[in-house]
Amino acid sequence: RVVVVRAQRRRRLAEVDQAMPDLLDLFRIAVAAGHPVHRCLDEVSGRAPAAVQPPLRRVVERVGRGAPLAAELVAVAGALGTLGPALTDALVAASVTGAPLGPALDRVAATARDRRRRSAEVAARRLPVTLLFPLVCCVLPAFVLLAVVPLLAGSLGSLGR
Repeated sequence: RVVVVRAQRRRRLAEVDQAMPDLLDLFRIAVAAGHPVHRCLDEVSGRAPAAVQPPLRRVVERVGRGAPLAAELVAVAGALGTLGPALTDALVAASVTGAPLGPALDRVAATARDRRRRSAEVAARRLPVTLLFPLVCCVLPAFVLLAVVPLLAGSLGSLGR
């Protein structure tokens, strides 16, 4: 049971990390439209990728009930994957101090895209090893049955004459 839970947690973290560049792009669009941080969260939470939508909706819901935005963002940072703390730190800094959010989002987005690219490269390197099993179990036996066996049968037939 522990192994299954850990595998599910790893899979969910990978899904969140894969969705992070898209989420950051949505935040960047909302910031470019001139929205403040709490309005950006409202807009992005409904359009975010499915892997990161529940934590964002939870923040919007709690802030709508009167909870402080900064505290809710810090509380949800871990649920947003490995780059969640960087994103929430940028959002908190922008909401508390009024710091520009665009440059901070650009830095986090560059990191997220780089991680997604590296993940894709790792998956591409695993592909030949993954395809080795069907090659050995399906293609090579078919080759032997269709090419080598008739050749041997013809050769053995000519030896008997």
